[in-house]
Amino acid sequence: MVMASWVMADARKRGLRLCHDYDSFVFFVWPIVVPVYLFKTRGVRAFLTLVCFIGIWLIASLPALALVLYREFASP
Repeated sequence: MVMASWVMADARKRGLRLCHDYDSFVFFVWPIVVPVYLFKTRGVRAFLTLVCFIGIWLIASLPALALVLYREFASP
C-alpha cells in the first residue's frame, strides 16, 4: 500500500497522467510495476531509488530477524 501511495504521489509531483486505477495495479503487482515505473520516469537513476527501497526494507526487517534469532537460540 505504501508503494502504491508513493507511486501516485510521485506521478502527481511529476505531472504524469497514469491510467485509471493504476494504484490498484501497483498494489497487486508492485514487484514488477514499481521498477518499470522508476525506469520509465528516471532512466538509469532508477537504480539509486531501488537501492534506497531495498535498504529501507532491510532495515525494517532487522527487528523481525533479531526476534527470530532470539527465539531460536535464547529459549531453552
